[in-house]
Amino acid sequence: MVAGKKLSPAEKYLVARTYECIRNKKKEAPKLWKGEVRNHVHESLGIAKSTISAVWGHWEKHHDPEFAETTVLKPSDAGVQPGRPRKFGECIYPFVRDIVTEMNQSAKPVAAPAVAKRFKEDNGIDISVRSIRRVLRRMGMRFSKGVSRNILAESAANVAFQIWNDPSYTKAELLLLVRANKPKPVYQATKIATAYDHLVYFTPLYHPELQPVELIWAHAKNQVADDPASSMPELKAKIDAEFDTVVSDTWINAYEHVQEFEEKYMQQADACELAANAVDNVDGGVRDAEEGDNTEHDGSDVNDED
Repeated sequence: MVAGKKLSPAEKYLVARTYECIRNKKKEAPKLWKGEVRNHVHESLGIAKSTISAVWGHWEKHHDPEFAETTVLKPSDAGVQPGRPRKFGECIYPFVRDIVTEMNQSAKPVAAPAVAKRFKEDNGIDISVRSIRRVLRRMGMRFSKGVSRNILAESAANVAFQIWNDPSYTKAELLLLVRANKPKPVYQATKIATAYDHLVYFTPLYHPELQPVELIWAHAKNQVADDPASSMPELKAKIDAEFDTVVSDTWINAYEHVQEFEEKYMQQADACELAANAVDNVDGGVRDAEEGDNTEHDGSDVNDED
């Protein structure tokens, strides 16, 4: 049998009948037919063992000589969420939260068995303790570490966002809450600089001609590019050697180069009128024109001359 060739229905039927025949022979004389039936079929027909297993499994399940292909729908294809469905969904969250809040306020011990018992008393629904634990985890309820287990508190995220009473929030609305409550990042470079009374400014991205460090990197990179390395160890050695050539004069030249461009851009900025100043000038011109119109309308100058 050619490897990779798809078996026809007749060939599959032959495999199934051969498998069934050898299996019956093995039942009659197990001492003569040692080993797996699949191995004997493989030796007889030269078909792969995995193919034999698949064909026999299909035959045992359907007993169809035509071996018609069956389509197996996945749960997701049928619109069903994979896995075991949840017995209790989000509809019970408000009732569970009310029970936990009341027990917290009354300073009674809070545990999943107590919540399950109270839920059955109030709503007439019997929920297992394991399901209650699962529901509490999904709701974000956590016991505080190092504190007596008599208060089941909201998680830090629930307290920060205060969103559990409105499950209709969209993803965009939730992201707004995240941005509003997200702490500002603290960088180690800022900590080191401020520890020595330095003021750190966060500026937009600069062009390389305004960054001295880019000029230093270009100094080393261009030298390595002129004499390429043939291996990674050689490349590392070349980079280290080129950075060793960076001295204080190299840095001074880089800073002076940057200062030239800074002065050039500052002169261009002084020569350009800012948008805010342009608006002020327009407003001032309009006010002057309005004042002139009022004076001319009164005709005070003309009357004085007359």
